Amino acid sequence: SVVEYENCNGGTNVTIDHKKTHNALLDVLSERVYDVTSFTRVAALKTWAHLISSDCLPLDRVISVTELAIDRLQDKASSVRRNSMQVLTLLLENNPFMGSLDPLPYQRKVEELEQYLEANMPERVKAAHHVAELAKRQELEASEEGDSNESKVTDDELQSAALNAALAESEAAANEPTEKEVEYNLKLKALEFATSALEFINLYQNSNEAFESMLLSTCTTDVNEALRLFVRARHF
Repeated sequence: SVVEYENCNGGTNVTIDHKKTHNALLDVLSERVYDVTSFTRVAALKTWAHLISSDCLPLDRVISVTELAIDRLQDKASSVRRNSMQVLTLLLENNPFMGSLDPLPYQRKVEELEQYLEANMPERVKAAHHVAELAKRQELEASEEGDSNESKVTDDELQSAALNAALAESEAAANEPTEKEVEYNLKLKALEFATSALEFINLYQNSNEAFESMLLSTCTTDVNEALRLFVRARHF
């Protein structure tokens, strides 16, 4: 949200975009996981763990945090590896994808939603997609032929498609969204959710080698945290 604050000297108001600030802080926290000092890396991982356990981790950060925690299992510092595994265990326990992490239902859901979205695409979305496809084709053909003037997709075609997209967008903005558009947007969000769930599941499934190396480690804390993760994973 964007909030305006009055200048303490009675001057121009200061506008603060809290969402942008929030994302910037999370970006810095992600960077600090790769800091040169192990103390800072541990502190960053502990902060992520606190956000997860407090149910404050945004859905669009779940995948990236999972990836960085898996990556830090290769850290040379045992304290960093331990906290990385704790983050992964918390992500598993507090995952937003409901109780089961069986990939098959999500795969079927993704296929079902993709079919629906393709068959029920609103005109303004079709127009936007058409513009994107034409632009991509034009760029590809220009790079292959080395001369954009010989491209099969002409500038006139691209401009015409862009105009149609703008008209469709303008018409949609002037009117309340139709019931079909509302339903389409809900399905789109459902597809994003199901796709994220599959990506989350695949990250864990494809990290068996890293987890096994923790189990076989000569460091006791590595083994303990790995065992704790496997015990929790049995419930999903």
